[in-house]
This record gives sequence, C-alpha cells and structure tokens, in this order.
Amino acid sequence: MSLSAVTPFFYVDGPSARHTHDRSQLTVIARFRARAGSLIWFDHKLWHAGELVSTGVRHIMRCGVLYKRRKRAAVDVTPQRAFTPSHQGYVWTLCAIQLNDVAAPKRGIASGGRDQVIRIWDAQGTPLQVLRGHTQSVLGVAVLRGGKLASVSRDRSLKIWNLSTQLCEVSVAAHESAVLSVCASARNRAQTVVTGGADDQVKLWNAMGQHLGTLSGHGGWVWDIAELSQTMTRSPRPLMMQTLP
Repeated sequence: MSLSAVTPFFYVDGPSARHTHDRSQLTVIARFRARAGSLIWFDHKLWHAGELVSTGVRHIMRCGVLYKRRKRAAVDVTPQRAFTPSHQGYVWTLCAIQLNDVAAPKRGIASGGRDQVIRIWDAQGTPLQVLRGHTQSVLGVAVLRGGKLASVSRDRSLKIWNLSTQLCEVSVAAHESAVLSVCASARNRAQTVVTGGADDQVKLWNAMGQHLGTLSGHGGWVWDIAELSQTMTRSPRPLMMQTLP
C-alpha cells in the first residue's frame, strides 16, 4: 500500500512495492479516497516477507493520520539529545558491542530498525556509524569476535560487518523467508553464528558465511535464539523453548 495526500493505492506486488522507485511499473488493484473516520478492511493475501498465504484468510485493518502544516516550523536550537538522529520507524533489535578505542576499550550499542540500517552508538547515545546494505527491516544483530557484527533482516540475508572499516564483508541468502533472529555462540574458537527464520528453520554458519547445517522441526516462525552454558535454545513463540542438541 502507498499513501498519498488524498488516496491510498494498493499494489498487487505487495511488500516489495515500497522498494520500487518507478511506481508506473506496478499494477494498482484498488484505490480508496479516505474521509474523516474512514477505516480500510481488506484481505491481505501476502505475508510480510512476500509469501503467499496458502490456507485460510488473513485480514489487515489499516488506519492513518494525515497532517497539513499550517505554519512554518521554528528552527530547533535545543542541544542534540542522546540517540539522535534516530531510526526512521521501529527499532527492532539492540545489542551491546565493544568499541575500538586507542585510549581504553569502551562499550557501545548497535541498533537495527525498520529503516533498513544499523546504527552504532557510544554508551551515552552519541552516533558513531551508520551501516547500510540491507534492503528491508533489520530484525537482529549479534556481536562477533574481532570487531565484527552479524545482522539479519526481513530481506532474508545474513550479513557480517567489520566495525572498523564499516564495510559488509559477508552477505548470504540465509533463509527462504524473513530472517527473524541471530545469535553468536562463543563455545568454539571459530565462533558459530545461528539464525532463525520465518521458514521455520534454524541454520548454523561460520563467521565467513559458510553454511554448517540446518535444524528443522518447528511448525512456526523462530523468533528468538539464546545461548545457554552447554546448549542453545530456540523459541518459535513466547513461552515455548526448545533445546538444540
């Protein structure tokens, strides 16, 4: 769906439509001229990751608020607040990281958001870096050894970043649907990266992005993964945990 000042447009292309700059190439399936108090109720037909709904019917209710600025906004001269500029939209994930500092090691924060970027902050909320490369929401980040960071996204990829150079060193198509979670195991010297997806699978990778194995068995999305002292746990939904061998 695309929202203009007067009319929402619904595209047959679904979620991918918002990443297409030339909207003349998209097929419009409906138009709706909103009035005060209007709500739209429609058959969604697509999951967020672009997969067709094969059984049942999924409905989404949308509502939006449009504003018109009547006066020019005054220039904001207040001091910059912590954690600004912020993400444009939801912040989906956070993790603590170690910042490279010549004087002394310092702790920092990595955040991933709906705006497709990863932001790096110091502990006081001062912006340090912006990592760009994902094409949809960043849903998980995990710190690796050697100043590296792993990230996963609704764009189905796993990326490994070098925080010193701010470059993406590895990018792989990790799952057949959105990648929802990532965890880095510290139990071995090579360090294993574990991802969970909306394709109901858990996958294991090394830090170079090479696939080590797949764990199947869930009947739903794997929302979260956490390392325990001797095992890894995975969670397809709240209050349901399973232990990996």
